[in-house]
Amino acid sequence: MKKFLLYSWMFLAIAACKKKADEPNPANTIIDPETGQKIKIGNIKLEFEHVVGNAAFQINTDFLNSSGETFQVSTLRYYISNVKLKKPDGSFTVIPKTYHLVNAVRNNANLNASPIITIPNVPEGNYSGISFLIGVDSVQTESGAQTGDLSPDLGMLWVWEGYSPLEFIGKSAASKSSDKSFSYQIFGYKEPYNASQIISCDFGTSLLMAKQNAAPIVHFKVDILEFFQTPKTISIANLSSTVTKANETNKMLSENYKDMFRFEHIHN
Repeated sequence: MKKFLLYSWMFLAIAACKKKADEPNPANTIIDPETGQKIKIGNIKLEFEHVVGNAAFQINTDFLNSSGETFQVSTLRYYISNVKLKKPDGSFTVIPKTYHLVNAVRNNANLNASPIITIPNVPEGNYSGISFLIGVDSVQTESGAQTGDLSPDLGMLWVWEGYSPLEFIGKSAASKSSDKSFSYQIFGYKEPYNASQIISCDFGTSLLMAKQNAAPIVHFKVDILEFFQTPKTISIANLSSTVTKANETNKMLSENYKDMFRFEHIHN
């Protein structure tokens, strides 16, 4: 009888352990790689409001750059990747596998709407800042066939030069090209001509509150004028296009578009 009870207890214990081990993760949880414990996760969103100085961005509309040249925008695309969220204690939470192609000009009924991207699998908690990469890191670039926003079909990948962090195309009377177009498709993902740029900002007195069943928004303004100024003044007349090759010019332009991004506020 005692042996029977002992075996019964052992069977139940093993069955309970097996059941616990086989239990699927509840929705909206992940395993913390540091502690091995389940933690709750949610989504956050990044909104990119495109402006030209103090004016709202619109396609095929004349704007004036710092060299006094009028220009119109027909294409503006860039990659957002490698998102990290800063905690109030100064440490960072890395959000893996975040690669998004942001398109400022979308072919739908609302062409000038601000693009919003969703960042999933964010651990619950408060965050005081954010950093992300404009571009695609070298590890991902060299990891073989890509899909989704990294698909070669999207025209942002050049075989020998990797992904273009940013593509900016339009028209200007100042352009030296026969059709008065300008075209800047930036390339370079390795030093010394790495054109990917890290954007880092603190939220000031605000906190981003990530939690299950909610999707707070971090709102950025993206000032297209900054492409033509700070730290270098870019004249369309002097530089109407770039080559699909990592070089000093592409690196210089990347330092300008780093200043395009400015944190505005949070919608919790």
